[in-house]
Amino acid sequence: SHPPASLTALALVQSLRGHSLQDWSIEQKWIIFLLIAVMLYDNPLFPLLLLTSTPLISVVDAVFTVTFFCSLLMFWLCVYHGMRKAERHFFSFYFLKLCLVGLIWIIGCVV
Repeated sequence: SHPPASLTALALVQSLRGHSLQDWSIEQKWIIFLLIAVMLYDNPLFPLLLLTSTPLISVVDAVFTVTFFCSLLMFWLCVYHGMRKAERHFFSFYFLKLCLVGLIWIIGCVV
C-alpha cells in the first residue's frame, strides 16, 4: 500500500503545484495530510522491527496508527460539520474538535 499512497500524494501535489496554497480547498489540504498519515500507518519501520529487538519501533508504529485514525476522525468531523457551517474560525469550528481528537490521541498513545 505504500507505493500507491506515495504515487497518489505526488500526483496530487504535482497537479496542485501551479496554484497558491491559499487557493486550495480545505478538503485538498486534508487529503495531502491524510495521504502522509496513511503512509505512516502502513508501518514504514517494519524492516527495523525485524532487524532490531528494541520495543521503541513498536511504540512508534502504535503512535503512527493512532495518529492516522485520529487524523481520519478529525477529517470526518470537520467535513460533516463544514457542510452545515460556512464560517470556519479556529475557536468556533476547530477548537472543540481538536480537544476531543487530541484527548483520544493521548489515550490511544498511552494505552
